[in-house]
Amino acid sequence: PYTTLFRSSLAIAKQSVVNLHVESLKNAAELIEGFGQTRSAEKLFVAYARQSRLADAPLDLARFLGRQNRIAEALDICRDHWDDIPAETVGSLAVALLRAEGTTESDVIQPFADKLRASIDEAPDDEARRNQLFELANLHDLQENYDGAEAAYSQIIQIKPDDVSAANNLAFFWARRGKNLPQATELVDHQLGVYGHSA
Repeated sequence: PYTTLFRSSLAIAKQSVVNLHVESLKNAAELIEGFGQTRSAEKLFVAYARQSRLADAPLDLARFLGRQNRIAEALDICRDHWDDIPAETVGSLAVALLRAEGTTESDVIQPFADKLRASIDEAPDDEARRNQLFELANLHDLQENYDGAEAAYSQIIQIKPDDVSAANNLAFFWARRGKNLPQATELVDHQLGVYGHSA
């Protein structure tokens, strides 16, 4: 029994050392990037993405590429790892990258919108579903598909009627487009009634 326990403890200790080593790759990459050594930093981010057991580790490489304005490569990583990472997490990064690129091209944005839409029905809970709908609304906004954005915010409010961000965003869209103005005022008044002027 003691031999078995010792071996198990040794295996756990070895894995802890490996995990610490892998995490140190990310920390070193971020430090080196801060000093402007982007080529060396990229090598470390690539190593971290390959060696880490964390499913979302490749997103750290994607964020690095985004900071280097290599948006297309970063978006490729988001596409490649979409099924391995919670949709709201990879979707949020995709939205940030697309905003940084300033694109409104539907053929670039739509594949991500389609992936999010497909993920929403399979979301594990209402919180995940709300987060995915937020990112879908952001993508529709980038596409200037304001009807789609409004529909996503409306779905969020159906899930959680007191969601301040969704209510305010929906009211803003309606007001900006000069539609449903009584409902927009009602939404804002409701949030003020629930949360006060902090809403």
